[in-house]
Amino acid sequence: MPRQKALELIDEGAALQARELILTGGDALTHPNWEDFAAYGAEKGMRVAIGTSFLISRELARRLCQYDVSFLCSHIDTLDPEAYSQVHTNPKTLDAKIRGLNNLLEAGFPRERIVILLTLTRPILPTLQRTIDWYVDEIGIKYIGILAAKGVGFGKKHQEWEPSLSDFHQAHE
Repeated sequence: MPRQKALELIDEGAALQARELILTGGDALTHPNWEDFAAYGAEKGMRVAIGTSFLISRELARRLCQYDVSFLCSHIDTLDPEAYSQVHTNPKTLDAKIRGLNNLLEAGFPRERIVILLTLTRPILPTLQRTIDWYVDEIGIKYIGILAAKGVGFGKKHQEWEPSLSDFHQAHE
């Protein structure tokens, strides 16, 4: 989205008394003007939230800490490289995402402002407990959401990944 259009939309949101600006779209941090949007939204009195891939360098982590981000959401659905490679278009990003999360924490970004979204698929179901334990016990993350994989986009070729109701029940237990 062009910078000026995004700023106009933020103005419209402010006129409607929106209280939060959520920057998403895959990885909002890849937009060349994300910092302008975050600063402008905050200037308009909105809390700012950001969706990212966790592909965050040390420098980007330091810059994120400069903003009063209400929450940052992302996902690493599994720590198991084999399961990860089944459900991602680029299996080589697992280590980079873990490094990005660590960069964020080392820069001082508050753990309580990180929201993890796990996309539940059948390939990751057997690894889910270990992944959640890692987030909670080792990293100190407090907020985790479990989302359903749907047969659209990349998932359209893998509708067999779609979790059943019993898979959801198991995941939430």
